Amino acid sequence: MSTKDTHERDMDLADLFDLVGQWFYRVMKHVFRAIAFLFKFWWVIALLIIGGVLLGILAGGAENHKSVLVVKTNFESQPYVYNAIEQFNANLEEDDTLFLRSVGLQPEEPAIRAVEISPVVDVVKLLEKIESSDRTFETIVSELEVKEDDGGVFASEKFYSNYDYHKLILSFHSEDGLKKLPSLLNYVNEQPYIKELVQEARKNYQERIDQNERSIAQMNKVIDVYTDASAMVNQTSSSLSFYNNASSISLREIFLYKSELTEENEILKNNMVGLEDALVVVSSAQTARDVGITDKKHIVYPFMLVFFFLLFAFLRYTYLTIKRKLESRDTRS
Repeated sequence: MSTKDTHERDMDLADLFDLVGQWFYRVMKHVFRAIAFLFKFWWVIALLIIGGVLLGILAGGAENHKSVLVVKTNFESQPYVYNAIEQFNANLEEDDTLFLRSVGLQPEEPAIRAVEISPVVDVVKLLEKIESSDRTFETIVSELEVKEDDGGVFASEKFYSNYDYHKLILSFHSEDGLKKLPSLLNYVNEQPYIKELVQEARKNYQERIDQNERSIAQMNKVIDVYTDASAMVNQTSSSLSFYNNASSISLREIFLYKSELTEENEILKNNMVGLEDALVVVSSAQTARDVGITDKKHIVYPFMLVFFFLLFAFLRYTYLTIKRKLESRDTRS
């Protein structure tokens, strides 16, 4: 490398360091000017902070409250329940006066602000259902279009119909807003398609119970006559629908089947008691204050006042600086 090339390279590095030094100097100059400005107008900033705190305290505002409930969906009504709750929430956001009155809420000050529902994910039960179906887990997951805000793969719409328990989040305008919870439950459960689904499901439950009881009664007859005499079984069992041939009778199988039907009937009858509606609340109902940014006005207002003051000062400084440079150029020309 020649001496000339080395000299040019040294000159380039020197120019670069010089530019960096000038830039650093300009930045520090503006920083010191900003610090000097703050020291000069500290009393204005102090007054703005005090005024903002007082303004925030005086402004106050209505307190928001929230309640998180665990609800249960019956009769595989999850899609219909979700659709009804989404429609309920949409009508709240639109301040639909006719809708609010129809569900028992005051249009001027509805107790319920917003409603949100999401499944309580039970991965073990979900995998059991998928395993028993014809579709593989990989096939179902591959069909999903999951986003970051979906709350996970298992909480997506492809899966929530497999869950019986869900988390219902309600936002209220006041602490006693929970008293209007029946308005939401009645709206959901009184939907025509949900009512029809409930009626048909309860009808099927009752028919299944009656059928099991008839089967149990027939098996009791078989057991009674079989214990009396095998000859009577041949005469009596021919009229029974379950066993047409005495030689096929197995008391062990009869007792096992009777036990299964009896257990199934107990479950069905217990379910019938708790399955009055498609959507029921299964957790305790309590409310808590929902603290958000709007509840911290005594902090937000001072910050905003100081921010706008500094922004105005910066814009004014920028304007005057550009104006001086333009006037200086005009004078030179």
